[in-house]
Amino acid sequence: MKKQVVLIQVLLLFTLLTYGMQSGTYMFKILNFEAATETVTFKKAADGVIAFNSLTDLHFQEQKAVYATTGQIKDNTIIDYQLNLFFNGTEQQINCTLKDDVLKYRTNTLSDEVQIESPLLLLDNNLAWTWQLVYNLYQVNGYKKINVFVPQLLLRNFTDILTIEIQKTTDTDEHTNVFFDYNGQSGMLKVDQDGQVVQMLMSGTIMERTQ
Repeated sequence: MKKQVVLIQVLLLFTLLTYGMQSGTYMFKILNFEAATETVTFKKAADGVIAFNSLTDLHFQEQKAVYATTGQIKDNTIIDYQLNLFFNGTEQQINCTLKDDVLKYRTNTLSDEVQIESPLLLLDNNLAWTWQLVYNLYQVNGYKKINVFVPQLLLRNFTDILTIEIQKTTDTDEHTNVFFDYNGQSGMLKVDQDGQVVQMLMSGTIMERTQ
């Protein structure tokens, strides 16, 4: 009996380490030019809940902005999300919460709530670390189709639900490649042996985990 308990604990620890949200740094490239850098940290907030904090510095050509996010994750889904966007000397704030398949959102100028279909992932533009959740929802939760809401697009009054569909996976000695369709655009996630997304490719954009 003790051996079974130990084995279960070891398997649980392996799962947490393999697919857990690991703090790190990222870099975005657009057409092979560095466009942004990002840092993200995670910590346990409660049983089954992970708190996150990220800072993204966008500096592509004449575009310069800073994205600061905080919030919480449960079951590989963002349930609480705050984004502060600093751009051209102004600050925009976006808040989203997800509970019981109801998404509530609020910006400086609008607020609403909508009934959604699970799974729903808050996947913002110009953020890298959230692609780890795409892989986790596929590999851990078993979803091949993920509904997506882009909070940043609220600033353009865009509230449509988009979709990511996993097309196929291929394996090499060191990586798993996950091919997907994101609202008509083809992309790929490269995942290491620890289950961490180390690269995302889509439409001339490359995201790389640097640490």
